[in-house]
Amino acid sequence: DAPTLIDYQHLLRKGIQTTYPQLCKAVSRHPGMLIYLDLKESTAQKPNENFARELFELFVLGEGNYTETDVKEAARAFTGHRLRKRTIYSFNPRAHDSGLKTIFGQRGRWNGDAVIDLAFQQPAARTFFIRELLKFYLTDGELPHEAYIEALGEQWAAHNFQIRYLIFTIFESRLFFHPAYRGNQVKSPTQFYIGLCQDLNLAIVPFQGRLLQSMRSMGQDFYNPPNVR
Repeated sequence: DAPTLIDYQHLLRKGIQTTYPQLCKAVSRHPGMLIYLDLKESTAQKPNENFARELFELFVLGEGNYTETDVKEAARAFTGHRLRKRTIYSFNPRAHDSGLKTIFGQRGRWNGDAVIDLAFQQPAARTFFIRELLKFYLTDGELPHEAYIEALGEQWAAHNFQIRYLIFTIFESRLFFHPAYRGNQVKSPTQFYIGLCQDLNLAIVPFQGRLLQSMRSMGQDFYNPPNVR
């Protein structure tokens, strides 16, 4: 569903202006995510664990920083999300599990937003996203010294996990321009093509049929992600 995915991408682009917890909450209610990870079918009687697991593992905490119980209890908190006409978010309280849940050792009648707040109270939330950014933009190899990452994580938390603060801090740092991290990544076909369009200052990216077919044969099918990451 290309229009839904395009709207989802706009949500992520606008997310730089907000905090990471706020962005996670917005993503949890977006039709694209509700469809992709089956949140729209999760009920109190049969909670679906997909979104809760990916939230902890891929986006906030990383493996080893949560338990199976945390995932199962969090899945209960994310029940009740629904879609009208496939594009409009709605909440059905009758499908939501409003009972007591124990997540990260804390007990309460948590809903989805509360679970995200609890996740960002965990120490791992201060550094996980930073490591992901550094892996993607800086190096596929050995990351900078752990003390640097932890110090940056403390500053990021002190700024309420503002994404704009984190990105500017990393991209304007001396570390980002250090010779050890220059020219050490091989561009994917998508990065190469989009970068070329940017270098040519093209306002509208030309997606001709021949190009799309070639990209698809290389596993670079636009708006058709191979996995949740």
